[in-house]
Amino acid sequence: MKEYTIYVSPEGADSNSGTAEQPLQTAERATEIAKARICADGDCSVRIRFRQGVYRFSKAVEWRTKESPSGKGFVVYESCEG
Repeated sequence: MKEYTIYVSPEGADSNSGTAEQPLQTAERATEIAKARICADGDCSVRIRFRQGVYRFSKAVEWRTKESPSGKGFVVYESCEG
């Protein structure tokens, strides 16, 4: 199973790639990218890692198993160390 990691930071930008060096700014954008990755690769997992800071959500972030074509893809939301 492939594993991908997407980074999110209050100082990031949603136009960034989501790497540790170029984090995204919102959970919504990170979830969109995770869903696209799982739909493209099927059997994979995506970690969305949040750096320290305050995050404001304009809507609930949702993930449903049925959004994975194989039913095996999943997303883990976690904080970064430190």
